[in-house]
Amino acid sequence: MRYTRLSFHPNGLEECIQSLCKLYHGESGNPYEVDSPDENERMIQFFKYHIFDAEKNLSENPSHWKYLLLQEKGGAYTSDSHLAKALYNLAIGKKLSAMKEGTGVDFRQMWERFFPS
Repeated sequence: MRYTRLSFHPNGLEECIQSLCKLYHGESGNPYEVDSPDENERMIQFFKYHIFDAEKNLSENPSHWKYLLLQEKGGAYTSDSHLAKALYNLAIGKKLSAMKEGTGVDFRQMWERFFPS
């Protein structure tokens, strides 16, 4: 049986995390190039490159992110889905903050434009 994003019902933490990912879907390498001569395209590719990186890191190291989440926020999570959303938000939030610190550009507006809630 072939699954699509709409018919996929995750049943574990890793599957829940993967279902939240917008750009990373198990690829071994990052497909986004940050060397475009066009400044606008370069900014978009830079953004996608780093979001892909954050999603890949979360998918491959959920226990590390769970540890960070419990250190920062503590608390109990009612389900794998609830925990996965909290982990995803933490990973993306940290990546966006690091990008702002490194470049001086706030990428949260770009995040909201590309991936509205």
